[in-house]
Amino acid sequence: MPDGPVTALVTGATSGLGMRLCQKLIQHGYAVRAIINPSHGSGGAVDGLPNDVSTYEADITMPTNGDQSALMEACDGATLVFHTAGATFNHKFTGAQFINVNVRGTENLIKALLGTPNGATAAVRFMYTSSVTVYGYRRPGETITEGSKTGPKSEYSKSKLMAEGVVKSYSTKSSRFSYTILRLGTMYGPGYERSFFKVFGMIRDGKMRYVGRPTNHLTLVHVDDVVDAQIAAAESGNSSNKIYNITDGIPHTEQELFEMAARQIGVKPPEKSVNPVVAGALGFITGVNKDELDFLASDRVVDSSLIGRETGFTPKMRVDVEGAAMLKEFIVANKSIN
Repeated sequence: MPDGPVTALVTGATSGLGMRLCQKLIQHGYAVRAIINPSHGSGGAVDGLPNDVSTYEADITMPTNGDQSALMEACDGATLVFHTAGATFNHKFTGAQFINVNVRGTENLIKALLGTPNGATAAVRFMYTSSVTVYGYRRPGETITEGSKTGPKSEYSKSKLMAEGVVKSYSTKSSRFSYTILRLGTMYGPGYERSFFKVFGMIRDGKMRYVGRPTNHLTLVHVDDVVDAQIAAAESGNSSNKIYNITDGIPHTEQELFEMAARQIGVKPPEKSVNPVVAGALGFITGVNKDELDFLASDRVVDSSLIGRETGFTPKMRVDVEGAAMLKEFIVANKSIN
């Protein structure tokens, strides 16, 4: 790192990922700024940010002139940006909303970054948070690498791939702009309990079914490994204008994960399967939304070794340890309710 603290800007700072990223950046000696969507207001999640983080309220889709001014102020002086904010859930947003937030919002952020006095002269690095869903949900019999053909199927994943294209285009427009795109597996850990607790509850109650084949491969990564990967890539001299897959490096099966959960909860694991199309059309698995169903029905083996070879990053978190910790939290929480 250069002399003096590097100013890092984080979007989506009140998410589970953004919050832990801000904490880790402070520990690494960065001066950290966070862009907070005005709809989040003060208090609540914002209060969970470290005191040393400077916050700016701005909507990156810039519906008002005030958003544009706040965005420019937040960007001025920042030479490293971690763009983690975005519209995420297919069951909540339309295709047009995904494009507005994930594509136009990303371009607005880059334009603000390059349009500041600092951005007009200094080199800036843009760390974009994407998703392995850009490869599609079902790729059986294949090991996906960064060079594999993309094939997004949902409005969310289409918008993420479009945003990747926007990010790449600015590296050709400006010699001062470089990027790293991180395609994340499904995150678990602190801040990501809701969907997993839902599945744990259905396993406990004997309502869970394997969606598709029990041998389908599910792609996971712990939020703390994602944070470490982001920082490792940002600080590496080898990751400029690169794309990396980020997973825990283990091809988990649906059966393995369900059996682990059932064993710790103290119940029998699921024995039956349901066709994903039937599950979606008939609401077979009550309470599971479209995004959760797409994850459970997915079948992907994703190779994430490239970032390790080029930056030295190695995932440290293991499902049998950190996943078990989430299960323990679920059990304790439900005991307190009962």
